[in-house]
Amino acid sequence: MPFFFFLPVMIAVSVVVAVSASRKDRERNDVWQRWAAAREWGYAPTWPQVVGAFTGGPFGRGSLRRADRGFWGTFDGVPVFGFRYRYTVSSGKTSHTYPLLLAGIRFPGAAFPPMELIHEGDLLFGRDKDLQFENQQFNETWNVTSPSARFAHDVLHPRAMEYLMGPMIPFKHLWFCGDVLFVSVSGDPAPTMADGLLRLMTDFVDLLPSHLLREVGATDPQVDDSGPGVSVEEQQRRMADIAAQQAYRSRRSR
Repeated sequence: MPFFFFLPVMIAVSVVVAVSASRKDRERNDVWQRWAAAREWGYAPTWPQVVGAFTGGPFGRGSLRRADRGFWGTFDGVPVFGFRYRYTVSSGKTSHTYPLLLAGIRFPGAAFPPMELIHEGDLLFGRDKDLQFENQQFNETWNVTSPSARFAHDVLHPRAMEYLMGPMIPFKHLWFCGDVLFVSVSGDPAPTMADGLLRLMTDFVDLLPSHLLREVGATDPQVDDSGPGVSVEEQQRRMADIAAQQAYRSRRSR
C-alpha cells in the first residue's frame, strides 16, 4: 500500500500523543503548584531566569535548555529552591531530552569556590583529572574537581565522605556555585521526592565545618528538623482544599 495512505493515520497518532503528553504535563504542574501552596512556598510554572544564572552541573549542556516547576521556601530552617531542568542533546537526525530535578540550598553572603562531585557511573566523557582523598572507596565512587583542593578537602572530611557513600543517596551530582549548594536527580519525579532530597541536603549541610563557612563569607546555617514547617497531614488537607477550589473554578469557567 502506498505510503500516503498511512500518512493521515501517522499524523493523527502523533497529534493524540502530543495532546496526551501536554495534558499529563499540565496535571503534574498542578500537583507541584498545590504542593508548594500547601506549605506557603513560592512557585513559578516556568522559570527561564535560572537557566543562565548558574554554572556547573547540567547548566550549559546541550540545547533547548529550559526550567519550570520552580519552587522556593524554607526547609529545616534554611532557604531552599528547586526546579525541573531540561536540555536536549542532538546527534545527526536523533535527539534526546534529559529531564532533571535540581534542588539548591542558599548560603546568603557566601562565595564558594567551584567544586563538583559526579558519580563515577554518570561521567559523560570518562574519568576527569580529579582530586584524590584518603578513602579509596570514595575515590572509586565519586569524581571530584575543584580549583581549590583545600576547599574540597575541607568539605569532604571523613564523615562527609562516609555520608556520600551511604545507600540512601539518590543524587549522582553535587556542586557549589556562587552561594548555592546544588544536587540533581535524573527523571521527572513527584514532589514527594523533593522533600527526601532536601532532607539529605540539609543533613549534608550540617556536616560542613563552621570555619569553612566563615572563610567563604557564609553565616553558619542553623539546621533543624522542621522540614517545610507544616505537618504532612496539614499539607494533605491543604492540597485537597486547593484541588477542590481549582475544580470548582474550572467548572464555573465552562
